[in-house]
Amino acid sequence: MFYASILLPCLRIAFIGTLLIFFLSWFIRKILRLIFSWKKTRNDKELEEDEHKKVEYNIRQDAWKENIQQKYIEKATKYKENIQIPREREKRERKEKEFYKYYDQLWRGGGNTLGGEEEFSDGNDDTTSYESTRAARRRKLPESEPSRTEEIPKPKTRSTTKRVIELPEEPIESDPETILVIMRTPISTVVKRRFRLCHSFQNVLDFMTVSGFSQAHHQLCTSFPRQVLSPDPEMYLSDLGFGRRVTLNIENKADDQS
Repeated sequence: MFYASILLPCLRIAFIGTLLIFFLSWFIRKILRLIFSWKKTRNDKELEEDEHKKVEYNIRQDAWKENIQQKYIEKATKYKENIQIPREREKRERKEKEFYKYYDQLWRGGGNTLGGEEEFSDGNDDTTSYESTRAARRRKLPESEPSRTEEIPKPKTRSTTKRVIELPEEPIESDPETILVIMRTPISTVVKRRFRLCHSFQNVLDFMTVSGFSQAHHQLCTSFPRQVLSPDPEMYLSDLGFGRRVTLNIENKADDQS
């Protein structure tokens, strides 16, 4: 009896606890389902609102673009009607005025054969036909044209013969009657050659030409003090007072003139 009195309350407590646990689990599942369904409906509503807002925004944007496009079309139409078309019309009229300015108004008649002899009626012809005929007679070409087959005398060309440059033989270095000519070119190069004192200044100029600098566009100058050399080309080098060695600069005549 003692054990029965203890066991029955324990079984009752266990049964009641089991019922409570079952009830709580069922109640919690219901609450969670309600919460999840509420969140889902809320998210769906937010999505629907976002989609609706996007659609409204796109509609407003399309309407705004269409409004701007319509304004641009109206501006273009006004510009074409008020500015472009009158400007083209004015330009065309100005060209027509210039055309008729250089071409006689009498040429705008009914049109007759150029240079033709037409007899006029008893006053029934209009004035433009008469004026065009007068203009055509004024433009009548001469009956005889000069023959194009005639030979036209050609202008006589003066024959120019170029001088062939022949440099004298270069003397040896040990010859006491020699002079070493060093030339600095405008392209920062140096050319040199030996000449005899009995050679002329023209030989030095010829050497400059052979080196690639024409006498027509270049000249020889001393270094210091600078002095343009323009003696008689046939003058001997011994008369110029160069000594045994001289350094000259090749300069452009155009630079010296500027």
